[in-house]
Amino acid sequence: MKTPVICPKGSRVVVTQGFKPEIHESVDFIIWDDKLSHDDNKFLTYGASFVAPFDFKVVAEESKEKTVGYYGQDAPSGGYIDIVDSTGKFFLHFQHNCANRLKVGDVGKAGDIIGYMGNAGQCLPAPTPDYPVDGTHCHLTMALLGVGPNGNGIRVDPRIYIDFNTWYDGEDSSKELDYERIKWGLDRKGFKTMWEEVVWLIRRFGNKQ
Repeated sequence: MKTPVICPKGSRVVVTQGFKPEIHESVDFIIWDDKLSHDDNKFLTYGASFVAPFDFKVVAEESKEKTVGYYGQDAPSGGYIDIVDSTGKFFLHFQHNCANRLKVGDVGKAGDIIGYMGNAGQCLPAPTPDYPVDGTHCHLTMALLGVGPNGNGIRVDPRIYIDFNTWYDGEDSSKELDYERIKWGLDRKGFKTMWEEVVWLIRRFGNKQ
């Protein structure tokens, strides 16, 4: 049996916010693709694809016509797509997508591209005219179905069941790159959000890992 993955081959993941019971019961991450170019004024993983970790069926989705940097106060999640694995055990909700590849009722296999990472909805840092793709990330909520109170399911850390191919975890201070940050004189307090910090790390060290 193949290990479930969340990003296409050749891509890696930076975790910007981990799973915390009753606080943040999801995982926020950025997909990093070495084929994407660099630009100091933009973070060009906008539009990076993510894949289904299991055979699945699409049960809900929202994909609005939007421009880069769309920011809707009335739509916290922006574009999203929900899938249930073919065994009916797992439910996955992907938020902030700039576009979805599939529609409700579509079925597919593990490894199929289902959507594209964006900053639709409420993302921080919020995009601006000068930095229209700021805040780009994927917010993944995963639940085990048929368990918990009334059998409604319970939220779980997706990293227990899925290989994120993590290049850097922004919340793990034991990583070797923390030494690199110190060596380059980077002060964590100089960033408004963890997203800004990991973007800096990718730009500085992404091609060296």
